[in-house]
Amino acid sequence: MASLNVRKHEVVSPSSPASEALSPTLRSFYRQLAAEFPLGMAIVQLRDPGDVRTWRVVAANALASQEIGSTVEEFLAIPAVEKNGISKGPNPKQVFRRIHTSGAAVLLGYIGGGNSESGKRSYALTGFPLSGDCVGLLLQDATLRVNTQWDLLRTKMQMREISESLCAILWRAHPDTLEFTYVSKAAEEIFGYWLERWSKETGFWKKHTEAEDWELVRATCAEVAADGKPRQFECGMLTARGERRQFQPAYEWRRN
Repeated sequence: MASLNVRKHEVVSPSSPASEALSPTLRSFYRQLAAEFPLGMAIVQLRDPGDVRTWRVVAANALASQEIGSTVEEFLAIPAVEKNGISKGPNPKQVFRRIHTSGAAVLLGYIGGGNSESGKRSYALTGFPLSGDCVGLLLQDATLRVNTQWDLLRTKMQMREISESLCAILWRAHPDTLEFTYVSKAAEEIFGYWLERWSKETGFWKKHTEAEDWELVRATCAEVAADGKPRQFECGMLTARGERRQFQPAYEWRRN
């Protein structure tokens, strides 16, 4: 995190009308602050927080102008995304007003980038309150973190597509209880049970597996949890019609 030493300015009581005005001196200081700041920075004045027509961009350095823009209209259309890569679609009007009213900083999301192949950098965008009815915006490089999240999301989507196209079931279960926490769509197509039952119904796997097969499942899962080595074997499970269907589950230990 970069640090910044600033010159002292006259302290004005929050109850004083002067604290609500953006003086020429303070405006000049904000412009110099943004220009010299080592990270992306922009400052917007909310002259009347309830009327966006009165809002003005006081300062925006080169990085902020490049990633957000230099007009109020562009600041009100910030294309931020959440940490997991999904479009967040924030309402900047409400966020700016909340920052101005509460006096607390807010993480708006991430901008720029898009995925690890785009070559663009991604930035964490934080809004924070400033004197003179202003809201500051800070852009901090978060490329590695966002790209990792995009790659993880893309990998999960590919795994689901592969499992569904091959009629294979992608699944996760708690190592101690063997209760399913996730199964792919193919589970319903192959065995006939609604997807909700697999993860919501207590003891679902055991209820629909014959005793001999269940003992094999339980013992194998215990071995995988103990030594961390993946295993695959053949066993059976009952379908919704009561038919025994043979399949080959693969077990792999993954610690969250």
